[in-house]
Formats: sequence, structure tokens, C-alpha cells
Amino acid sequence: MGGLKLAQRAPLTRIPATRAPATSPAPRLEQVVAWLREINPDAPAIEDGTDLFESGLVTSIQFVELVLLVEELRGDEIVVDDTAIERFRSLRAIAENYLR
Repeated sequence: MGGLKLAQRAPLTRIPATRAPATSPAPRLEQVVAWLREINPDAPAIEDGTDLFESGLVTSIQFVELVLLVEELRGDEIVVDDTAIERFRSLRAIAENYLR
């Protein structure tokens, strides 16, 4: 009796999560600004140092969305702890902490 033959496959290779190129954070930061504009269409200009929370641009629920967006842009998971809000407080802080 003939046995069942399985096709041979190349071994699976794990593709590691990669960070976006470490060039300028500007293109990725522009995507964060576009998202902020989308959720705040009537907001005045958003400066690099604008406090995103005190200004009301980002609520506590939107903070989770912001973290997910930045994770997507950098290609890596972000550990959210008690100090995370400070690292997301402004566009400048986001660029310095996550989009370098």
C-alpha cells in the first residue's frame, strides 16, 4: 500500500517587527497631526509644544487610539505605564520618545 506523501515546504521564517526607518520623524508625525485634525476639525493650529490633553485635543479614550496609531507608525509595541501620558503630551514629546 502506498503511503501519503506530503509536499516538502521551505521552512517558515519568522519576520521580526521592524521599526520605521530612523530618518526624520516628520512624515510619521504629519500622520499624527492628520489624525488630530480629523478628530478636531475646528481646532486652531497645533504647535509642536501644544499640550494635547490640556487643550482637549485628545481625550482619555482617544489616548488609546493615539497609542495604537503611534505603534503602527513605528512598527513596534509601546508599553503603556504610569509615565506614558508625559511621553504623549505634545507632538514634540511623541517625536522625541517614539518616532526617532
